[in-house]
Amino acid sequence: PPGGHVDRDLPEPNATTPNAATPNPASRAPVTPIPAAPSFAELSERAHALPTRTKQVRELTSSIDQAARLAAG
Repeated sequence: PPGGHVDRDLPEPNATTPNAATPNPASRAPVTPIPAAPSFAELSERAHALPTRTKQVRELTSSIDQAARLAAG
């Protein structure tokens, strides 16, 4: 290099630094499966179990009950 100065603290290019464009597949976190969505019946049970019964909760509960009846056929 010009002046004969070499910084020994810097790693060699691409010697120890992995290329950011190609991530190591072994370093990826394992994929966790998405849990199944609760059924309408389960949602209805949860809605009916809520301690607070505001107007919005009552409307939501009736909507869930209606959807549960439709889903059940």
